[in-house]
Amino acid sequence: MAAPADKPNAPPQQAESATAQPPFPRLATAVLLHHAPDGDHYDWLIEDPRQFGAINPLWTARAADPPASWRSLRQWSLEIIANHRRDYLTYQGELTNNRGSVVRVDQGTCDATAWESDNIKLIVCLQSFQGRVWLTPNLGSMWTARLMDEATGS
Repeated sequence: MAAPADKPNAPPQQAESATAQPPFPRLATAVLLHHAPDGDHYDWLIEDPRQFGAINPLWTARAADPPASWRSLRQWSLEIIANHRRDYLTYQGELTNNRGSVVRVDQGTCDATAWESDNIKLIVCLQSFQGRVWLTPNLGSMWTARLMDEATGS
């Protein structure tokens, strides 16, 4: 009796991670250079998937470093500030109440693979930076952004 043959016409098995979809819709993101009275910094704006339809749906953090430097830094600090209106994804110009002015220096999209109050994991695709980023809180409003290893996701 002959041994059973492999199934030559069976479709190849695909890795689950290659076909898995992020649990959230694609999110718009932008980085603004904010010329503020107390000094320049960058505002990173990301659509918050928990806030669709809200008045201020943009998760917003201040960064000292531009997105073009994030890959070489591998880790950088963020200060979470108040959520911003969706208009700021495209706004450039003077701000009210003597808060300075903003210039959009980068824009793109993010895919969130996790979005919790103490754990945000993103696949970021800006013009000057692409990578997997893990955001975690430190003390108070301070958070750390870490570039995740592409192979392991950690």
